[in-house]
Amino acid sequence: MREQETVYNKNFYNFERVNMTKCLSIEHGGAMFIKNIRQMRISNDSLINEGYAFGDGGGINFICDRVDLGECKLELRNTKVINN
Repeated sequence: MREQETVYNKNFYNFERVNMTKCLSIEHGGAMFIKNIRQMRISNDSLINEGYAFGDGGGINFICDRVDLGECKLELRNTKVINN
């Protein structure tokens, strides 16, 4: 595995083969709340029946509101998002 593809390398996060079912967030999110991350890949995962009580999201709530970071990128590969 090359260095830039490790789980954490300063500007890159990778979630792989993670299954989340029936996660509940009180506010914003459900399974995941992701804010101002430069680059993240979610691959071969399952997000099933996620929810939230108030706010935004379900399976994933992704926000990029910091202009100084430049581009925020979230990539989904072979990920099942069901009933969120």
